[in-house]
Amino acid sequence: MRSMLVEEFGEPEVLQYTEAERPTPGEGEPLIEVRFAGVNYADIMRRRNEYFESQNLPFVPGSEVAGTVAEVGEGVEKSQPTTGLSTCSAWAGTPNTPWLPPET
Repeated sequence: MRSMLVEEFGEPEVLQYTEAERPTPGEGEPLIEVRFAGVNYADIMRRRNEYFESQNLPFVPGSEVAGTVAEVGEGVEKSQPTTGLSTCSAWAGTPNTPWLPPET
């Protein structure tokens, strides 16, 4: 899968296009097949490490996404496709929060 990765703090130049293995959702987690991701003020401030809390590196920005739930972990019901999601409470880019960027 493709993703943008931040391994050091700074301006847009620190964003790295990377290939990563498809994550597996853990207990209580959905795997989101992301079709579109928004980069908002919070993402920019996290990239600079100027948000409310210190940011751990590395991370994948994108706290606003639209896509479908591709797979779910234990304890999660997948009832129907989802077309819009906000990952504000569980950052899309934390290593333990699975999400799947688009292949197109």
